[in-house]
Amino acid sequence: MNEKELNIYLHKKKELLSFFEKKSFQGLYKPLNYIFSKEGKNIRPFFLILIYKFYGGRNASINYVALAVQALHNFTLIHDDIMDDSPKRRGKLTIHKKWDVNTAILSGDALMIYSYQILSSVKFRNDKKLLSFFTKTAIQICEGQQLDMDFQKKENVKIEDYLNMINLKTGALFAFSFSVGTLLLGSDH
Repeated sequence: MNEKELNIYLHKKKELLSFFEKKSFQGLYKPLNYIFSKEGKNIRPFFLILIYKFYGGRNASINYVALAVQALHNFTLIHDDIMDDSPKRRGKLTIHKKWDVNTAILSGDALMIYSYQILSSVKFRNDKKLLSFFTKTAIQICEGQQLDMDFQKKENVKIEDYLNMINLKTGALFAFSFSVGTLLLGSDH
């Protein structure tokens, strides 16, 4: 993947920011613009695109799949920040600290819904498998988050239980990003 291809994804991300700016419910969309405009690593979307292109993928809609992954990731960050009462994320105030908890919950929910809306608009041979895999991934993330909250109430957590929590909470979206490209190509790579 070259710089031009990465810039296409970043351009799609800017389009989404522009969409958020134009919406009339700014109490909801201003926080979404805020979290999407933060300088994150975008590692999941970049790997998704990289692997898809490596195996010969040419459908430009892959950028929207990558955008949906980033939207889902940001949803998880917003809700995790609330649950952990984190004051900052990526060096800036978290949404629930900059606005309030209710706004953060609603903004996170909207991002999850947008991630599904984005995915439902793309056209690949395996559209239904894509949505099914994405849903399974989102559920695994929630299960991992629940384990994280459960572990906060325990004095001792076994290392294998902790690793399982990390695998679900963080690893599931990485696994999706690393493997969805080949699923969309209909291959067994």
